[in-house]
Amino acid sequence: MSALSDYLENALLNHLLRNSAYSQPATLYFALFTADPGESGVSGEVSGGSYARAAVTNNNVNFPQCAASGTPTKTNGTTITFPTATAAWGSVTHWAIYDTNSGGTNMLMHGSLSSTRYVASGDTPKIAAGALSITVTNATSGGLTDFTKRKLLDHVFGGPTYTPAGTVYLGLGTSVSGESITEWDESSYNRQAAAFDAASGGACVNSDAETFTASVLDGEATLSAFGVWDDATAGNLLVVGPLSTSRTVQIGDTALIPDSGFTVTLQ
Repeated sequence: MSALSDYLENALLNHLLRNSAYSQPATLYFALFTADPGESGVSGEVSGGSYARAAVTNNNVNFPQCAASGTPTKTNGTTITFPTATAAWGSVTHWAIYDTNSGGTNMLMHGSLSSTRYVASGDTPKIAAGALSITVTNATSGGLTDFTKRKLLDHVFGGPTYTPAGTVYLGLGTSVSGESITEWDESSYNRQAAAFDAASGGACVNSDAETFTASVLDGEATLSAFGVWDDATAGNLLVVGPLSTSRTVQIGDTALIPDSGFTVTLQ
């Protein structure tokens, strides 16, 4: 079980939706804990007995690129080895990944071990190749597409880096199934360029109203889904899901997503 830290959640949302670049760390540092470090990662880390975080070069040998199909997953391609303990470290229950070799700032993610491990003097803890498995799951109400998950996981761990769109576009649809949305079939419909406030607490909120007007109705439509794309007309679908409430639109109606009415969350 693992989770992104608030720091990384905010950084990736800003990278994806605001074109505020997050740079891939050159080195990742793996830490061990005797208690859940939580979102801050400043308490419970092992100390003494020659303990140190394990430094791993952040490249595509140590963290191979996500497979092009299936659930986007990032794993470790090589064994991650900690120093040999010169005194007992105690019962290790959790792990975390940082972009620094000490301190609690800039924790990227954290999680619990599959089982508690007691580290005695003389032990050399290791994370076997392939034992680390990092995925991103969505809420039932929708979320990041597999395209986006692969891009962001690769951007943080191993590469290749992901250059975000300069502008993202918010659109509406009449149905959604998995990662497929049926966009509104209305002659005057266009995706709208969207702006977002800086992410906070793992959430990014739109900072402007998006207006869609049915000036030429091609049949009454019930809008029930949203999408965020990296292009005004084609491109890649980044985020998709159902609207909180469906709306039936007739000729002359205006569909409005108000300022602060749309939120993308990473948790």
